[in-house]
Amino acid sequence: MLVRVEGVVLRTMDYGEGHKIVTLFTREQGKMGAVARGAKKPRSRLAAVTQPLTHGLYLCHAGGELATLSQGEVLHAFSRIRHDLLQTAYAAYILEVTDRLLAEREAHPRLFDQLVGILEQIEAGKDPEILTRIYELRALAASGVRPHLDACVACGRLEAAAFSVREGGFLCSACRPADRDALDLAPAAAGVLRRLARVNVGQIGTINVKAETKAQLRRLFHAFWDAHVGVRLKSRAFLEQLEAWADDRPDRLV
Repeated sequence: MLVRVEGVVLRTMDYGEGHKIVTLFTREQGKMGAVARGAKKPRSRLAAVTQPLTHGLYLCHAGGELATLSQGEVLHAFSRIRHDLLQTAYAAYILEVTDRLLAEREAHPRLFDQLVGILEQIEAGKDPEILTRIYELRALAASGVRPHLDACVACGRLEAAAFSVREGGFLCSACRPADRDALDLAPAAAGVLRRLARVNVGQIGTINVKAETKAQLRRLFHAFWDAHVGVRLKSRAFLEQLEAWADDRPDRLV
C-alpha cells in the first residue's frame, strides 16, 4: 500500500552498501521506520530528504515492520539550526526524546505540530533551552508520564515549594517534609514551570529566565526523566557540557 506522510527525520542508520533505515515521526502514523534504498549515495534523490532534522513529505510503500521510502520532498531543512552548535545540540536532544518516548505507529498529530513549531522557534533564535523544556512537557504528556504541575500532589494546595521526583509533582511547604529528597524550588522556577506547561508554542513571546532558574528546571527535568522514563539519552551528556558553558551567556527568549 502506498502512503503519503508528513514527517520529521529523527535518526538514520546505515543499511547495506548504500542504503539507510530512516526513523520518521509522522503526523499521520506516528513513529515509523522506512528503508531508503540508495540514500547514502551523494547523487541519490533521497539523500537530502533523509538527513536527521529534515521536515518533509514522504511517499512510502507500507507493509511489514519497515516501509520502503520511494520519494521525498523537503519542506524545511532547518539549515540555520545546523550551522549553530548550541541549537544543533538542543535539536538533537529533542529528536532523541521523541524517538525514545514514543511507541511505533501511534499517531500523535498534536505533538507532531508541537515538534515542528518548537524547531521553527529555535531556528528563529529563541531560547533553545526553554523551548526544549516546553517540548519535554508535551512529549512526556503524550507518553503518559506528565509531571503534576497544577497543585500539590499530596494535598491539592496551589502552593509549590518543592518538586517530588518520587511522587511526580509539586509539594507545598506543609507536605515538603514527607519527601526529604524533593527538589526545593524558588517561586520563580515554579511559576516559570507552570507557564511553560500552558504556553501556546505558536504564540511564544518574550520570556526572561534567569540562569539559576533555568538550572533548577534542568535538574528537575533530568531527575524526573531518570526516575520515570529511565532511558539513557546519548545526546544529553554533550548538551549538559554546552549548557554549563551557556549559563554564562545572557538569558532571553524573544
